[in-house]
Amino acid sequence: MPFLLVIAGLFIAFQAVVGFLFGQLFAGHLSVAASLTGCAGLVSALIAFKLASSERWTAGWARWTPLLALLGVALDVADYYLHLNIPGNYYPWFLVGPFVGALVLVAATAWRRR
Repeated sequence: MPFLLVIAGLFIAFQAVVGFLFGQLFAGHLSVAASLTGCAGLVSALIAFKLASSERWTAGWARWTPLLALLGVALDVADYYLHLNIPGNYYPWFLVGPFVGALVLVAATAWRRR
């Protein structure tokens, strides 16, 4: 399980930085939801690494930061489908799906360790 948490943490960190934080600069569209997702994702990635080393104090933070990142994803999806849904443009579910799965893994591990 620690190896899986490290892999999930690496993917969360990469996706949070490249997909949500840098993606705003690349697209020229600043979004509160994407910023929330990126920042909470980075904290979730750091906590995933701490959970992999079995540190008990991180379980409290790890219960809530992935949920905050998931809230940011939900707000980002709602913003996309309400304002940016243009024919030929699509939401990157192939990248966001594994990101959500990794966040759920971190949150489930933290809730199980309480």
